[in-house]
Amino acid sequence: RLSFEFGYSKHFFRMDTLNDKLIEPAINASVKYLNDRIESGEGYNFKIGFQLTKTFQFGVFGDFQNGFSEYNPTLPMGNDPSVEGFYSVRVENLNFGIHLTYWLSSIFKETLPVYIQRLKYGFSAQIGRANGTFKHFIYSPIDQFSESYNRIYSNSGISLSGEFKVEYQFNKKHIFSSLGFKVGYQCFRADYLKTRADEYEMLVGFPNTKMQLDFSGFYYGIYLKLAR
Repeated sequence: RLSFEFGYSKHFFRMDTLNDKLIEPAINASVKYLNDRIESGEGYNFKIGFQLTKTFQFGVFGDFQNGFSEYNPTLPMGNDPSVEGFYSVRVENLNFGIHLTYWLSSIFKETLPVYIQRLKYGFSAQIGRANGTFKHFIYSPIDQFSESYNRIYSNSGISLSGEFKVEYQFNKKHIFSSLGFKVGYQCFRADYLKTRADEYEMLVGFPNTKMQLDFSGFYYGIYLKLAR
């Protein structure tokens, strides 16, 4: 049986290098450029699965995650202290791979009442190729020579994740529809970020510090599954 799954999730990240070396100095500067550390973000994902047996499902998946910190600092400009600039730091993770799900509920399904048989639960493992991206944008209306700064850096790596999921089948006519909840842990640290010219990027103001993005952490979310 073929199924299509569309989900939304809340992710918690471990952006230690980014937060400690770039965001914290921007928060604590004499002119405050940022207000928040990047410690969480959102995820949008899809899965295509094929039920191999009653207990195993195999398929492919795609996942996009992002988190950001943005602020409008008040910049001094002559006698007018109310000129606003814009400072933005954004991280993104694009991930594609394969998944395998083991449905524990299928072991006990035949001995349960019909309405409970519609409840499925099990464990899912995912492995994929992920690409981490860092976007840094600054706009300063007081600088007549360089009004904006916009840079994009990225690198890739292997992403691993495992989750426990529960879903309830609420429609069994023609197309089977299920609503589910999942909670899990993701492991993915992008290698040292590079520019589009394939050069390693150093943090601004920290010439000896290469930057890594760490998307590892717990997550939870909901999803809608359609199957035939």
